Amino acid sequence: MAKAAPVRMPATGSVAIKHFRNAPLLFEWHQHDTYELVLTLGDSGTRIIGHSVAPFGRADLALIAPHVPHTWDGDAHYEPHHEVIVVLWSANLFQNSPIPEFQAIQYWLDSLHQGASFSEETAYSLAETLRTLEASDPANRLATLIQILSRLSRDDSEALSISMTQHQDSRLSAVLNYINDHLNNAITLEKCAEVGNCSIATLKRLFSQQLNSSFSDYLKTCRIEKACYLLATTGLPINLIAEQSGYQSLRQFNHSFKSARSMTPSLFRKQHHWRHTH
Repeated sequence: MAKAAPVRMPATGSVAIKHFRNAPLLFEWHQHDTYELVLTLGDSGTRIIGHSVAPFGRADLALIAPHVPHTWDGDAHYEPHHEVIVVLWSANLFQNSPIPEFQAIQYWLDSLHQGASFSEETAYSLAETLRTLEASDPANRLATLIQILSRLSRDDSEALSISMTQHQDSRLSAVLNYINDHLNNAITLEKCAEVGNCSIATLKRLFSQQLNSSFSDYLKTCRIEKACYLLATTGLPINLIAEQSGYQSLRQFNHSFKSARSMTPSLFRKQHHWRHTH
């Protein structure tokens, strides 16, 4: 269970900044009730956000949605030589705004679901701008955040989960919640259509239009993401991880995992195992 870490916003502003220098890059598994933009410089290792487990390089920039647990585990093993800048803002800062520019930002944030990661080039290019936020007054801090988010919404990014193309249909929301809660079980298209109170054809169309994915591909992605998370953050035997991720056999799991991640589950665990699990 990720530790809840409430964020106290400045009394006179709506954007909080945390700037860490020369500190170990091994964060506690935690979550916030805010959006969070995290820049790490000078280290590499494993980034875990929700069920997304991925390596990060010497310059890493990620955006995390509210209530999504996350951590970074650097390879430097407590050698203090890097920098971390964290920008946090309220989940409702841009919501229900009559301002078109704010609506566009919130529309993009909503589409990301868990969040997104950005290229090393983008991370380096925004580093100096992010450094200036700590000394900025509240109005300039907010204005700079808007400029950063506007730019990021136009940049190439990698969604941390399958992202939405528009505001989510309530029928699809019910199905996605069902899938998330039952990944350790067999899940059929017929049962999901029943959960969503729609026809199979309608459900297929919702997956295609709002997730740019087929039902089967989405389900495979969810199972692999859960397996990656369990491999990285627990010491569970691989056969039990396969079972908890919904695979009927270890052979099927190994084949699917290698196809999705180009490595075996055991090698993935070796490369990405979070040190707090040792």
